[in-house]
Formats: sequence, structure tokens, C-alpha cells
Amino acid sequence: MKKLFLFFCLIFFSAPAFADFKATVSRTTMPEGESFQLYLRQNGDAEQPDVSVLNKDFTVVGQRKSYKTSIVNGKAEKYNENILTLIPKKTGTVVLPAIYAGKEHTSPATLTVVPAGTALPASATPAQKQAARAKVFLRAALSDEKPFVAQQVVYTVRLYTGEDTVLLDGGLTPPAADGVSVEQWGDMRRSKTLIDEVPYNVLEYRFLLFPQKSGKIALTAPRFQGIVSDPDADRDTDFFGFHSPLSGLFGQKNIAVRAGDAVLDVRPKPAAVGENWLPASNVEIAEETSAAAEVALGEAVTRTVSVAANGVLATQIPDPIFPAGEGYKLYPGQADSKNLFDEKGVIGVKTRQIVFMPTKTGEIVLPAMELQWFDIKTQTPKTAVLPSKTIKVTGTAPAEKTSFSATAAAPAAEPAPPQNAVAPLPVRQDIALDYRLFFAGMLAGAGLMTLVWLIVSRFAFVRVRKAEVRQTVLPRRNAENALKQACAANDAVAARISLLQVAALYWENNPPLTLSGIADRFGDAVFAGQIDALNTVLYAPAPVEWSGKSLWAAFKNTKAYRRSAAGEKSVPVPPLYPT
Repeated sequence: MKKLFLFFCLIFFSAPAFADFKATVSRTTMPEGESFQLYLRQNGDAEQPDVSVLNKDFTVVGQRKSYKTSIVNGKAEKYNENILTLIPKKTGTVVLPAIYAGKEHTSPATLTVVPAGTALPASATPAQKQAARAKVFLRAALSDEKPFVAQQVVYTVRLYTGEDTVLLDGGLTPPAADGVSVEQWGDMRRSKTLIDEVPYNVLEYRFLLFPQKSGKIALTAPRFQGIVSDPDADRDTDFFGFHSPLSGLFGQKNIAVRAGDAVLDVRPKPAAVGENWLPASNVEIAEETSAAAEVALGEAVTRTVSVAANGVLATQIPDPIFPAGEGYKLYPGQADSKNLFDEKGVIGVKTRQIVFMPTKTGEIVLPAMELQWFDIKTQTPKTAVLPSKTIKVTGTAPAEKTSFSATAAAPAAEPAPPQNAVAPLPVRQDIALDYRLFFAGMLAGAGLMTLVWLIVSRFAFVRVRKAEVRQTVLPRRNAENALKQACAANDAVAARISLLQVAALYWENNPPLTLSGIADRFGDAVFAGQIDALNTVLYAPAPVEWSGKSLWAAFKNTKAYRRSAAGEKSVPVPPLYPT
């Protein structure tokens, strides 16, 4: 009996020690990409817990503290609570590790993260289905997992959001890998779909990948991090049973979703292929000629040749060139490159003018052009051919030069007028002078009218041009000023919005949709570094102080901004007296 009494006393006095440091979670089953709350409760004088162990399997998107004081038997007890908002980095069974605060530690916990977009078995209860139903998730797919080196691969990324979930803000990190060139393809697409009888809104992003080396290349999976509306976000309670509105402030919730891993198994160039390696689905060569089938000797013939290759960037196409031959001289011009897009991807186009100067008369054969390429559909080498062209060159020998005597020929004597001829009437000198003054006045008046017309036309052009510039330059200038003000105020959110507005005005036909896309378009390493810093601040787990001075300075040094500023300083005006 005495031993039993001592046992209960030991439990009673040691119970508070066991309760000094505890961890609870808002839920143990959750869909992929969604957050949950971890509550760490400890005595007010306890050491700060070390939560760095969470970084391995969780993304910390928020952290705050709350303090509580309770009076028991007239004695005040103080407690504090660390509340962390976490997003699991993987699916399946995830272990929440023990967290230490000095010598005390919490117990590990097991969580279940259900992969998003997967159908649950029919035996699942409605509550299980609701808990496992993802509000936001990301999926990605490759058009070809075993491409050839330099071949186009379409990488499609789809962001799924539930119909009751509004996407408020966020950014997509595009796929990346060493040895792979990534190009954003087209605008974002919107659609709707059903998954396990649940409706979802879909945002589709497309990227074109061009592997630059053979072998297996692991792609960094695309990731989306942002904020969504969530009417249920404010229903979580803390350790003490109180509501935690800050975890779902104004019905908002942090989300971070990631697509599955992908690997490219890149095949090398086949040994049977020659020097030109052009992996495409189709290649065509066309031309326009400046002259007819017959030209005169000394007249130039210009052949404008265009090479179009489906599934190939223009930079991959070799410059069009003809072989040398007899009867002409070649003068190649500069090549012009551009990328077009259709429903299957990129179409690289390279155009070049080649001038042929005939050196003899008669029929001359302008040579054909051949371009070796590799058909990725049939996996066979092929040749695109531009046929030769025959022209007829006409011309005669130069005319003989006639020699003239240095001695001036004497003027011929005027013949005598016939005897019966009527003598011409003398012209009055004052009348002739009047006619000369009249015509001179007309010429002077016409010149004055022409001068007035040129001046009026010049000012009219300036007014129209200024109106055009006002329509295009002012919105861009206003967006740049908004970015400048946001940077001066150190407002990271406003800076992000202004940057997207500036980029939309710089690239009206195909604006970038993310900050990472903006960095790629500007192509400036310093500016890209500042954008990365801004992204880090925007999605940091805890509030971070940010200075916008460096971002604005880097933006002003970009080539795109300097071109914009140079265009605003002057309005082109035609010369008053064109030559």
C-alpha cells in the first residue's frame, strides 16, 4: 500500500514536467501542397525551440508566437506558444521529427500526405475524401522522354485549383537543368476539368526544352508558391482551443505545390549523320528573285533565300550559302533570324540575301542549294533542296569613242532671205521684259507655296508623331515611375506588380507571366540577381526587410530600359528639305 502511494505521488509531481514542452498539429491527413499548423507549447521561461530540423521535409511559410497566462490556486503560470505554418515537401507518410528546446523535446508525429489529383478507393468515407481533396496541385508532362540532342521537347505544366479556391497571388518557377535550354512557349491557357468527379480550374503553361548534351539529365521540377482564398482557413484552433485567425488571415492560405520529378534520357547524334545536325520535323527552303529570266550584263540578280525548320530554333539553322561557279560572282549578305510559333512548337526561320553579278553573256546557271537535316519522326537523314535557276544574260560590246577636233568649227553663214520674204516684225524690249517678270513671279509664288506646304506638313507630322508617342510612351513611363516609387518605399509587393506591368508594356504581344520570366526577357545578370532577391523576400517564411534601391539601379542599367528612355527623349522628324 505504501509503495502504491509513492507511485501515484511520483506520477503527480512529475506530470507537469512531461507537460512542459508539447507539440500538436492542426491535422494529420492532408492533400499534397496544402499547409497545416504546428503548435509548440512550453513554459514562459523555457529556451527557444530549434525548428531547423523541419527544413528537410517541410517548407516553413509562416511563424508567429502567442503568450498565455493562467492562474491556478492563486499562482500565475505563463506559457508561450510557437505556431508554425508548414507545407510538406513530399507525399505519402511523412514523419514530423522531435524538436528540441534545451534538454526538453517533443515526441515525433506521423502525417499522411495524399498525392493530389489521385482517386481514392470507393471504400473511403466522405470525411476521408474531403480531407484528402487537394485545393491546388501541379502536374507536368514531357512530349518525349528520350529525345535526340538539340531536339525540341514540349514540357507542359498544369496548375489545378478547385472551383471554390481563388488564386490570389503566386509565381511559377519554370523547369531547369544544366545542359538544357528552356524557352517559354505562348501565353498561359485556361480550361476546366473533372478529377474524381471534382471540378477544377486549370492554368496551363508550356515550355520548350532543347537538351545540349546527351545522357540522362534530371530536370528541376517546376514549383508554384502563392496565396489562395480558403474559407476554411480560419477554423484552425491553437493549443489552448482558441481560434487562430492569422493562420488564415482574411480567408487566405499559403500554398506551395511542386510537379513530379522528370528525367530526360537524351540520345546522341547518330553516327551516319554528317556535319550539319538539324533535328526537325520538317525543313523547307524557298526563295525570291529580284530579276526576270533575262538580264543585261552588269545587272545584279538578288536571291533572297529563307530556310524554315519545324521544331528548331533559328540559331540552330546554318546560314544559307550557294557554292561558287562560273559566269558570276557571289556577294552574300547578312543573315536574319527569327522564331515563329504554331500549335506544335517553334519554327526557326533564317533568311539571307545573296547577290549574283554575271560576268559574261549567254545562259548562266545559278546553283542549287542543299541542306542536310534529320527527320525526328522517321529518324532518318534527309536533304532539303532549292533547285538551280537558269538566266539569260544579254549585252553588247561598248560603243567606239568618236574623236573631236580641238579646233572649233566656224559658224555657218546664215542664208540670205528670199527676195519676196516678209521681214520679221521687231519685238518690243519692254514687252519681252514684262513676260520674263511674269514667269519669274509665278516661279517665285510656286516656290513659296511649296515652302509653306513643307512647313505645315512638318508641323502636322510632329503633332501626329507626338500623339502616337504619347499613347505608347506615357503608359510605359507611368509603369516605370510606379516601379521607382515602389522601390523607394521598399514595398516588395508593389514592386512585383509594377515589374509585371512594365514587362507587359515592353512585350505587349507575349508578356512574361512571372518574375523569373521577366529576368529571362531582360537578359541582364545583375537585374536577374535582384529579381531573385525580390522573390526570396516575397515568399520568405517570415517577414524580411527589403531595400528596393538596388533593384531600381539594376533596372535602369538594363538595355531594355535604356532603349525605352532613349525613345522618349526625341521624336523623329523628317528633314525640311529631303534629298
